[in-house]
Amino acid sequence: MNLRKEWLGFFLSLGVLFLLSCILLFHSRNQFRKQVIQSNHNLLKAELNKLTDDIAFKLLDRDLVLFDLDLPEITSDRKQMLEEVILDLLTIPKVMQAFAYNENGTPISLSIGSQTNQDAILFSSLKNSDTPFYVHYSGQHFSYFFKTESLDNSFIMEIQVDEKYILEEWGLIDQEIKRLGLTSFFTGSLLLFLIFKFLSDRLKDREVKLEQKNSLLQKTNQKLAQSYKSVGLGALSGHLMHSLKTPLTHLQMITKEAEERKEIDVQELREVQMRIGELVSQSLHSLQDVENRQTAYTVSLTELFEQVVRKKGGISTDGSVTVKPSTALAQTIDNLQGTLLLSIITSLVENAFETFSGADVSLRADIESQKVIIHVEDNCGGIPENEKPFLFDPSKSRKKGGTGLGLAISKQLALSMDAELSLKKSDESGSVFKISFLKSTT
Repeated sequence: MNLRKEWLGFFLSLGVLFLLSCILLFHSRNQFRKQVIQSNHNLLKAELNKLTDDIAFKLLDRDLVLFDLDLPEITSDRKQMLEEVILDLLTIPKVMQAFAYNENGTPISLSIGSQTNQDAILFSSLKNSDTPFYVHYSGQHFSYFFKTESLDNSFIMEIQVDEKYILEEWGLIDQEIKRLGLTSFFTGSLLLFLIFKFLSDRLKDREVKLEQKNSLLQKTNQKLAQSYKSVGLGALSGHLMHSLKTPLTHLQMITKEAEERKEIDVQELREVQMRIGELVSQSLHSLQDVENRQTAYTVSLTELFEQVVRKKGGISTDGSVTVKPSTALAQTIDNLQGTLLLSIITSLVENAFETFSGADVSLRADIESQKVIIHVEDNCGGIPENEKPFLFDPSKSRKKGGTGLGLAISKQLALSMDAELSLKKSDESGSVFKISFLKSTT
């Protein structure tokens, strides 16, 4: 059975509620028991004081009469008064026995009985006699101790109360506390259950919605990945075909010349073979990166431009490719972006040299806001105005014998890496192509 995490919180809260309820009930039980003791103490003390005063005045009146009759020898003493007080106390139903002690806790010997009690000595040392002082002899009785005064002296009185009267009151209190405790605990538990049930249902609804959104997001990501893969594979495949066009044409010329001269330039043939092999290898690596969508490493724009400069030797021996210094050259990109960007810049450089083999091409990088801007500038005389609208149209080519695929493929490569390729400027001095994409945050 799977238990949702929020219900663990419910059982924890239930345990805390039970613990707090037990602590509160135990404290209340003790307080109510103390109130029972206090109540019995106050009643016994009031009764003792009343009896003491009444008997003291009654004996005093009798003694005055005896003095008038000249019979002082039969007047009452303290022991007689205490005996009468004890006899009256025994008429109270809950009182079992009573004993008298002097101020220091020493027992006063009476005809009705006396006993030594260490608790009386302890009670005599207390300064505050208003606080109930009692001893419970389990299975027998409760002994209450009081300090009281007669007309001529003070004494300590121990009153033994049958324990069943107090235990019955305590039992009633315990039953009521248990009843109230169970009622409050089950009420609190029900309230907690309703709260957690409401919260659990809310969480379930949100989880269902999140799962639906996650499922939709996964499907969207799959579609985007498929689109990215399709665009990337298609663009790279087209770029490979476009890049192979020049060496294949060169190979065709070598073959034709060989037929005419009846001989083959082995070195020239080897260079064409190496060029084709390099293009195929580069494209296969690019295709693999797109297939796996791996960003295993990063390259700086400086490293990227250096690769373009190295490639220039295999494109033209007359022209030049230079890199203009800039702080933006330190900007890094991942290997996927680098592969696509290298193909785009290389294609633009090849187009320039195909237009004019002695062209001077410059590469420049800038940072504008959150974008990286790359400029590829040449001095090939510019593009006619009537050709600019069809510059990236694969069905149009402005070079004799061209396929029109070069710039169109480069445009698609730029789109596949969320970049924009555009013609920034073109006049009689040359053309400037602009590639812009968002700056990496890593």
